[in-house]
Amino acid sequence: MARWRLLEPEADVVSELVRVVGVDPLCARVLANRGVSPETAPGFLSPSLKTVGAPDEEAWRVAARRIVRAIQDGERIGLFGDYDTDGLTSAATLYLALSRYTNNLVVQLPTRRTGYGLLEPYVRDLFAEGVDLIVTADCGISNRAGVELAGSLGMDVIVTDHHIPPEDPPEAPPAVAVLDPKLWAPEDPLAGVGVAWKLAWAVAREIEDPDGRRHIGRLLDLVSIGTVVDIAPLVGDNRALASMGLRHMNRSLHAGDARPGIAALAKVAGVRGELDEGDLGWKLGPRLNSIGRIKNPRPALDLLLTEDKREAMRVASLLNQLNSERQHRTRCAVERALAGVDPEQDFKIVVTDEGSAGGLAGLVAGKVAGATGRPAAILNRRADGSYSGSARSGETDIDLHGALFAVRHLLGEWGGHRKAAGLSVEPGSFDA
Repeated sequence: MARWRLLEPEADVVSELVRVVGVDPLCARVLANRGVSPETAPGFLSPSLKTVGAPDEEAWRVAARRIVRAIQDGERIGLFGDYDTDGLTSAATLYLALSRYTNNLVVQLPTRRTGYGLLEPYVRDLFAEGVDLIVTADCGISNRAGVELAGSLGMDVIVTDHHIPPEDPPEAPPAVAVLDPKLWAPEDPLAGVGVAWKLAWAVAREIEDPDGRRHIGRLLDLVSIGTVVDIAPLVGDNRALASMGLRHMNRSLHAGDARPGIAALAKVAGVRGELDEGDLGWKLGPRLNSIGRIKNPRPALDLLLTEDKREAMRVASLLNQLNSERQHRTRCAVERALAGVDPEQDFKIVVTDEGSAGGLAGLVAGKVAGATGRPAAILNRRADGSYSGSARSGETDIDLHGALFAVRHLLGEWGGHRKAAGLSVEPGSFDA
């Protein structure tokens, strides 16, 4: 049963919002309850790129200089993303930004079977591809060992990520730069694709591209999709980037010159009229995510990169079909998970056989959390006695990252946010 909590904002904040912004009292109450102050309200109500913070910290400049040197020296740059929509759009943003200056680029994505992040197998694959410089996209902050391995093989690494840093994040050196806004502003809500876009901005400035601002502006459609689908809070830079990206998308769709993959996705998803954030979150996003939950996510990335409208429609149709399959599998997995819930547990933990939930663990955990009003974790039992899976806090105030941090000595790889996390449990540690 849903639990409603009525927030009562401070009366003086409400009255100041009414006076300064010129909204009615009800709107002022809503703004105050969302933490919007009279000073930030104009930017919240009328987002603009003028308010987006520039990549001015030294780490951005160091990263941009190294990328420009790689471009000028003909080095091979390897982009390494993720299998979810934020990671896909992050990798696509960097690829499209850098391909303006070099064609010596490769892109690699992880698979759920091998695991998330810059793990040893992926580092060795990139080395075998002749990569000189690795740039991560939406990952890497928890992969100190992967960064060090890359360095030992003679590859430089730039980390771009937005997840909460662990106790021992990669350091620079051996990394060239570690670009995670939460390292210098822990409450910064920027999505992974926003970090990637700001790096593209920094590179365009470093290379002194006279048309760079317009070029990265054309990438805002990808930034909008990744930001909204990753459920990044739509405040601050996220709000401006998502709003401008949606505006760009709708304008280009109306003119008939939208990115072919986005136009095809909107068509197979049955979107009519202008796209809004609901369409991104509930129609386009699930289709982009679907293939990575079931198999190799590469076609989803190819969809975002292709200029061929016929190929875009072919891949979008495939993703649409896989999404239907994913929906059916999710319904079955949720039914099984709810049957295994212990009503006495405050934190609902459901263990499944290897592969039965697989890439659906996060979706199923979210459904269980929503149905029970408690945080939930779905763990897949592996053949070696270890477990891996996802946790979601649902509508509760539980800080999952903090909870996992408290038992980190029992965990293998883990990380995420307050509301969503991924984890693995070593053999013999589950009952501890």
